[in-house]
Amino acid sequence: MSRATSAACEAMFTIRMQPCLHVAAPDAHGHGQGHRSSVLADRDWRVDSKLSSPLWDDRWRLFFRQVFARGDTSLGNIDLSRTGVGVEYLQGRWRASAELHQADKGRYRTGLALGVDWRASDSWRFSARFDSNSLDTPWKARLANVGARSAELGATYVVNESRAFEARYQRMDFSDGNARDGFGLRWRERLVSGPRFQLEGTLSGETGRYDRQDVDYFAPRSESALQVGLTGKYLGWKRDDRRFSHVFGLEAGSYRQQGFGGGALWSLRYGHEWVFGRSATLAYGLGIASHPYDGVRERRRFVYLNLSVPFQ
Repeated sequence: MSRATSAACEAMFTIRMQPCLHVAAPDAHGHGQGHRSSVLADRDWRVDSKLSSPLWDDRWRLFFRQVFARGDTSLGNIDLSRTGVGVEYLQGRWRASAELHQADKGRYRTGLALGVDWRASDSWRFSARFDSNSLDTPWKARLANVGARSAELGATYVVNESRAFEARYQRMDFSDGNARDGFGLRWRERLVSGPRFQLEGTLSGETGRYDRQDVDYFAPRSESALQVGLTGKYLGWKRDDRRFSHVFGLEAGSYRQQGFGGGALWSLRYGHEWVFGRSATLAYGLGIASHPYDGVRERRRFVYLNLSVPFQ
């Protein structure tokens, strides 16, 4: 085993054995929070925090999770607070979690979230998720006292460190009898891998459909999107195992909605990424995106934050 590999393994072992705090403030697309389309919400944000215990018996971990969120829409404003406690199991190629959660309002206040990840081989990874009170429930649905349960299946084929293919299927069942089926494919390719600069490209396609359209929230009969993206990372500073990087990303593609035709979509973002020692990380940034909804082009500004801190 090389010295670098040995150090990486030692760092991973240390992280697994320590209690850890994770804080994430992502938007629906994993980019951030801020002003959204008026069809979905005029403004929204979400902060998802998770405090995990050290491993015991080399495989079990307890965690506490707290989610705060808010959505401002043309139909009104709504806040959401969800508290959960759970357990994770890590053994070999398997990772599983179960969480009991309680929300302060909504259709499904008391619920359960489950997750399973399986590394079948060096190339194949599979995952499954279930949430009886989905955090992806549209804000306008929550305002109408409509809840949603979600189930998701995922598969990833890793060719090597520079290339991977992903597939994802999600089903949402709403308490008003509506349902949404979504399917997505993604190809990730490392284009440049230098000592200071890295560039990654993606090609992704998604499609989805709702069973009913006579509802107060955005529920197109059919929608699809095709996008290409670039994410670059430039190492600005490094000292021992601490470093600082500039991160930029851009995406462009087309979106089509049944009954309203198609249109272009795009997004730009810029951020910073800090690594403190072997395990503590901080990433933050801002961006702007454009997307057509119901034939009307909407523009969104967003910020994002991700923090991971292990405790000694």
